[in-house]
Amino acid sequence: MTVIQAPPTTALVLVDIQNDFLPPNGSLAVPLGQKILPYVMKLLDNYGWSLVVASQDCTSNILALGALISGHEIYQPIKIDAPYQEGKITQVLWPDHCVQSTEGAKLEAGLEARLKALQETGTKGKDLEVDAYSAFADNVYATFTETAKILHENKIEQIVLVGEFRLAADYCVRFSAIDSRKFGFDTILITDATRAVSQDPKDVTAIFADLKARGVRNMTFDEFIDEFKGSPVDRETWARYLWTSFQRLVGLPASKM
Repeated sequence: MTVIQAPPTTALVLVDIQNDFLPPNGSLAVPLGQKILPYVMKLLDNYGWSLVVASQDCTSNILALGALISGHEIYQPIKIDAPYQEGKITQVLWPDHCVQSTEGAKLEAGLEARLKALQETGTKGKDLEVDAYSAFADNVYATFTETAKILHENKIEQIVLVGEFRLAADYCVRFSAIDSRKFGFDTILITDATRAVSQDPKDVTAIFADLKARGVRNMTFDEFIDEFKGSPVDRETWARYLWTSFQRLVGLPASKM
């Protein structure tokens, strides 16, 4: 079996592909969210990435933001005082989701099983004062995740972005794509490997148009395959390369597999 070697400066970034965002049992399931999984698995199974980064939404307190504010309906947008700065921001009152150490916070099982040596996982959303849609920062840029640092340290210039809700096209994937461009990365969004909370086609079209205007390259999975044919590599050879790279990354002495 062979895999296609992705360019060494290209990373795959998986945004919040967690149980609570997936039907049928997720507390904040994205409609048809499971439809992205075959595309994500193909990207992992058929391509050799020098770096795979997976973000995870993570609420450290047993109460998520929606449960903290009484007198309001779940999913209701409200104005709250902006944390760490003056003014107001809009906050959607989400139901409890991705609470730390719960089944809902875990990565989807098939995905978790595939993530191996060079995979990095970064958590976000732990600050109860402010929500965090992006894999790079919270919503007011008061704190930043390790994502940009990890990418730059590994000399990544381009990222391929997939995901759903907090992994969704209209929230987490969208804001992750915007921040990726702000940090200077060439950004490719696989459109059929994302799912939006909004089911209105006009909303989704507007989101992709906005991202394109910001320099994000929107591609279908088939368009990505056509552009990134790469060079076929025997899977055993690629596994040896990954192991050697992993040893170098973590400072282990060289050894045979």
